[in-house]
Amino acid sequence: MRYKMLKKLIVSNNQMYRHMSGFVSQYNENHIPTTPLQKIMLSVGSAAISLFEPRRADMISTLGETTGTHALKYIRDKMINNPEGNEILQLQPRINSSTVDFGKLKDMPHNTLGYAYFKFLDHNKVTPDSRGIVQFIDDIQLAYVMQRYREVHDLFHTVLGMPTNMLGEVTVKWIEAFQTKLPMTLSGGLFGAVRLKPKIMSRVYTPGTVPTAPYGWSQQTSVPPASPYTPQPEFVKAPFELITTVVPVGPHSTRMVCSNCRKEITSNINKKPSTKAYLTSLLLCVIGCFWGPCLLPFCMDQCLNVEHKCPKCEAYLGQFIQ
Repeated sequence: MRYKMLKKLIVSNNQMYRHMSGFVSQYNENHIPTTPLQKIMLSVGSAAISLFEPRRADMISTLGETTGTHALKYIRDKMINNPEGNEILQLQPRINSSTVDFGKLKDMPHNTLGYAYFKFLDHNKVTPDSRGIVQFIDDIQLAYVMQRYREVHDLFHTVLGMPTNMLGEVTVKWIEAFQTKLPMTLSGGLFGAVRLKPKIMSRVYTPGTVPTAPYGWSQQTSVPPASPYTPQPEFVKAPFELITTVVPVGPHSTRMVCSNCRKEITSNINKKPSTKAYLTSLLLCVIGCFWGPCLLPFCMDQCLNVEHKCPKCEAYLGQFIQ
C-alpha cells in the first residue's frame, strides 16, 4: 500500500541513509541473541500465553518474531523488487510521535488518509509509540521489516475502518495474514475468531462488515475516486537522488549495482535446500530409500534455492527459488 500523503510527515531528518532513522541503534540496544532451541521454547510459551490472554501484546510480539522468519523474507523480497519498498528498506523510516507531526495530520483535509489516521488514534486512545522494538530476530534487515509491520498495523485499522476491539483485531489479522503470510497473524485470526461470542460471530460475515474498495476504483488505471481512504497522491521530491536498479537474480552470481552500498558488484551466492529438496527426500524415505539416496536431493542444484548477497557490505540482494 502507498502512503504518499504521509511521506512528507515521516522523518524529514531521515534524508540520507538508514542509520538516520535510529532503528539500528535501538535494535542493537534491545536485541537478544537466541539459539534455535531457545526460539522454539519462546514460540511454544508465547503461543500458550497468547491463547489464554490475547491482550498480552508482548507475547504476541514474541510469537511473531520467533515464527515469522520465512514470511519476513517473503515480505523483504517483495520490497526489494519494488522501487518504493526498496527505498523504505534503505532509509528505514519510522512511524511514531517523534517522526510524525500529528498536529499537521489533524489539520489535513477530512478526505485524506492522514486525517483519518489521526482520528483513529484519537478516537481509540492509542499511540504508535506503543509498538515495541524487535528483540529476537537476528537479521537486522528482517528485524526492520517486522518493526515496519508493527508500525503500519494501525494504518490497516484506519483503512479498514476497524476498531481496536476483538472483532476489529480478528478482521485486521485475517487481512494481514493474506498480505504478509506471518504465522502469528493467521493463528490470531483463527484462535481470535474462536473466542468471539456467538452474538458477535453472527455479524462477522454480514455484508458490509469489512469495507471494500471505494466504488469506481479503477484497477487498470490506478486512479482512485474521491474517498476518505483514497486521497490523491502528493509526490515529494527527495533532497537527494535515489537510484534503484532491480536486477532479477538467477542460479548463478549476478552482475548488478548493490541497492545498499550502491557499488557495482558480482553477487556472492549461498545455496540452501528448497522445499522441493525436503519433499523429495521425504518421498525417498517413504519408498524405502534410506541412508545415502534420501540425501541426494540436498546435493542437486535443481533442489537448491540460491541466495544472493553483496560481497562488499553483506546486504541481502534477493533469492532464486527453485
